Amino acid sequence: MKSLHMFKSWRNVVLLIVLSLLWLGGIDQTASAENAIVNFDIINVRSGPDISCEIIGNLYNNTSVDILGRNNGWIQISSGNLNGWIAETLTNQYPSTTQIAPIQVYINDQLSLDIDPISVNGCTLVPLRAILNNLGAAITWDNSSQTITVRKSATTITITVGSLTGTINGQIKSLDVPARIVNGRSFASLRFITEALGYKTTWDGENRKINVYCPSVTAEKITAVTITISATDVNIRNGPSTAYEVVGLTPNGTRLVCIGEKDGWYQVMYHGQSAWVAGWLSTEPATTEFYPNQGELKLLPVPSTNYDFVAQMKPYAEIASKGTGLPVSFLLAQWAEESGFGTSALAQYYNNFGGIKDPNTGGFKRYLTVEEFAQDVINLYTQHSNYDQLLAHARAGLPIQTLIYDLTTCHYASSSNYGQKIKNVYLPEIDAALAAMK
Repeated sequence: MKSLHMFKSWRNVVLLIVLSLLWLGGIDQTASAENAIVNFDIINVRSGPDISCEIIGNLYNNTSVDILGRNNGWIQISSGNLNGWIAETLTNQYPSTTQIAPIQVYINDQLSLDIDPISVNGCTLVPLRAILNNLGAAITWDNSSQTITVRKSATTITITVGSLTGTINGQIKSLDVPARIVNGRSFASLRFITEALGYKTTWDGENRKINVYCPSVTAEKITAVTITISATDVNIRNGPSTAYEVVGLTPNGTRLVCIGEKDGWYQVMYHGQSAWVAGWLSTEPATTEFYPNQGELKLLPVPSTNYDFVAQMKPYAEIASKGTGLPVSFLLAQWAEESGFGTSALAQYYNNFGGIKDPNTGGFKRYLTVEEFAQDVINLYTQHSNYDQLLAHARAGLPIQTLIYDLTTCHYASSSNYGQKIKNVYLPEIDAALAAMK
């Protein structure tokens, strides 16, 4: 009797499991020998087979998935670390023997990506940082505006997540598909990036392979003009004549990337946008050649206002202040003068905010990071006897006017009015910005 009772108990358990499966709609596990390709721009992956279930992720066009089961027009899928349910009508399905290879991207015939690109409406989107590192370009991310800025030589590209337009050297251009964030990484159109940089791409449909051909260069070149007027700051305008609106001011000595010329005016990059400066107020364009540092170049977003410049550079001024004893405001005022509040070519492409030169080459130094620049500022001041009195006065807490006088007498800059400009023009701007941050 005891054995019979145990048999009936187990039979009840099995019956309960069967009834539960029937209630769920009869999941067909025979479908596990299939895979599918997403055939819609973007689809939601849900926790269960119904639109009322929680969205747990997204899949994009041309993504391959394994089918684990079915339920009332929904399929249970697995794709990487993502497991959930999607509408069956949004896929094309194939037997497990049919393998759809992911698109692969090669640069000069070398496989370049650590993650597969995604295809949206026939447009291939690639993880930007991975592809740009291989192309030798620098990328920065502005989280507040969700904007990606790409720089290489004299080309600056901006792309905003979700937008169908981007810019190339300040000129608005259309994108076939907007950039997006996927699993914490920014993806954008490969064609838009490569065409903007002047590279050729080919498509091998049989092998689902894109090859990007770019010249193998040993040196980068930047063409720049230098502001030469010394009496006042120079107007930067949005067109090549004095009839156009003034969009900013740039001090004497600032070097700006030059991208064009018209009617005696030079088209330059200013705050990351295209602008114009009068040719009679600057030198003729000159090409600077440099050999890229080994490692990943990390550039800050181009500041759009003087306040933004102070906010960005304050942490690095604090590093340099700790190593030298010089006040943060003093250092920021120097860097603002040298870099035109972060708009100069040296700042935007070299991470050089202080006009620091390389004694070995005579050219300007190029830093991989702003931290590297700040550390070199410490080295500059502490390893040269010219600055002993300046540092001694700074550490003794003498007024900043005394430090400015010391700066003018220790041959940091050749301009005779350098100290006066620091005191009367830049320091008030810096102090106002720092006060607004408190």
